[in-house]
Amino acid sequence: DLESNRIVWSPFHYELFGYAATDTFAVEFHHFQDRIHVDDWAALADAIDTARAQKTQYHHTARVVRPDGSTRWFSGTGRFQYDDGGNATRMLGMVRDETDERQAAAQLREREQFLTAVIEGSPIGIQIFTPSGTSLRMNAAMRQLIGLPNDSIGIDEYSLLNDPEAQRVGVAEMFRQCVAGRPARIERREVDFTAPSYAKWPVHHRRFWLESVFFPVLGPNHEVHAVVAFNWDVTDRVEAELTRQRLQEQLRQAQKLEAIGLLAGGVAHDFNNVLTAVMGFADILRSLSAANDPNLELVHQIRLAAERGTNLTRQLLSFSRKQILRPEVFELGAEIHSMVPMLRRLLATNMQFDVQTATVGGVLVDRGQFQQVLLNLVVNARDAMPNGGCLTIRTAAGQMDPGTPAVRLSVADTGTGMTDEVKAHLFEPFFTTKEHGRGTGLGLATVYGIVSQSGGRIELESSPGNGSVFHILWPRCEHANAAPTNQIAITAAPRTETLLVVEDDPANRDLAARILTHEGYTIITAASGEDALAVAESIPHIDLLLTDVVMPGIGGRILAERLVKARPGLRVVFMSGCTTDDVLRHGVSENTVAFLQKPYSADQLARIVQHTLDA
Repeated sequence: DLESNRIVWSPFHYELFGYAATDTFAVEFHHFQDRIHVDDWAALADAIDTARAQKTQYHHTARVVRPDGSTRWFSGTGRFQYDDGGNATRMLGMVRDETDERQAAAQLREREQFLTAVIEGSPIGIQIFTPSGTSLRMNAAMRQLIGLPNDSIGIDEYSLLNDPEAQRVGVAEMFRQCVAGRPARIERREVDFTAPSYAKWPVHHRRFWLESVFFPVLGPNHEVHAVVAFNWDVTDRVEAELTRQRLQEQLRQAQKLEAIGLLAGGVAHDFNNVLTAVMGFADILRSLSAANDPNLELVHQIRLAAERGTNLTRQLLSFSRKQILRPEVFELGAEIHSMVPMLRRLLATNMQFDVQTATVGGVLVDRGQFQQVLLNLVVNARDAMPNGGCLTIRTAAGQMDPGTPAVRLSVADTGTGMTDEVKAHLFEPFFTTKEHGRGTGLGLATVYGIVSQSGGRIELESSPGNGSVFHILWPRCEHANAAPTNQIAITAAPRTETLLVVEDDPANRDLAARILTHEGYTIITAASGEDALAVAESIPHIDLLLTDVVMPGIGGRILAERLVKARPGLRVVFMSGCTTDDVLRHGVSENTVAFLQKPYSADQLARIVQHTLDA
């Protein structure tokens, strides 16, 4: 009542404003005003005055401060009654307590802000879809992951994050399962932003691996409200796994090659013993034949066949890395240019030949084996260009490992190239892609063995239709050493020395005895190291020990050490088809040990024995 300034309140008003419903005082307007929060009174009074002047309803929101200091929010709506003269006489209104609703709304906002912070701050890409596939939300990590600035990706566009097409179908099926309320599953897939399907997207072009989890968000009645997808980049993990698999495959390949090498070395050793006998007895037979003997040509053919077998065993030994080397330091460029005339004769007239060398330092390699490596690579390149092309040989500086300078030899062709399957077996012995009769399959296996034995590394770049490039790296060596002396002069003076010949192969033992007896030496033979030690005890003087290296029981090197210790001044010549004796290898490379490689000719045996005795 505006005239009396008194208020008639319902019991709810007493409770809201903090007065007891049993209070006996007459409620006046100041009882209302005194409870309004000081910060809210001006706006409330303004709303009431405006409604009174404009004769409209009013609406206001304010806080009530109770005597105990607690605060409640309320909203009020009302209107004025007017007399015939248009003067306001009464104000009719009602109020509603909004405190609980406001607190609930504030808590909801806090939860939303918290969830927003969690979603936006998550390093995992998150996207939320409606059951129909419309995108509701995408966090910053997801936008950064796929390179898009907004949330405009629905499930159809999301499916584009898959190549090939089968993966896209899989993602769509996973989404349908989630909409049906089924459990989520994880799917790893490769995303290729370089694919044509992404041409319309403003993406950063790259390839990466993505892993995703889809799950449905269910309501109280188990209905699907939304589908959430979690996505994270697993490229580093996948690449690490792929690298591990590649390393395991390389290890398996190396172990397989090592096993084949052991077999090849053993076969070559036994075969060399056979060839030694064939070549030696052919030489003896030739020396005993008259110049006009019609059978002399047959002996010559036997000798040539044995030499071809010798070349085959040399390749096997090179692959198995059991060949005795005589390394020397030389400049690759000069050696390559010295071989150019021979290499040109290997190429067809429709092939271009380009040699580009640089002075980048020397390498410590067996010169003859280097020539074999280059020859085999050139022949391989030639066979890869049946319709012509260009063969390029280059030398350049490189690195074996960080801080280890190297010399790089590259042999490139413009031929047919190789598939990954061919490259996986390329260095295996007897593996060849050539038609029957055009190769033994030992060429590149020999290259691999020589390079590995010489401390180098071989690398290959090739793909179908794009030719091939073989890169060989050897550690750079600056200091040249003297080349080994291969030619030994032989005198015609008769020999009178006593030689102990130790050889477990009967044919080779008989052959060596025959050749050296013919030269005038006194020959004592033994079939093993144990027999040689027993025989030596009964012989007062021995000038030279000629022994095989690899024998059952006591080997050649142990035998030599024992006899030299007992007989200072005893000369020693080792012979073998191959050897794994590192001490012997070192001695041969330093020219401090006399060594005869099987198979040998009668002349080679006579020369090395004489040279060792006279040195």
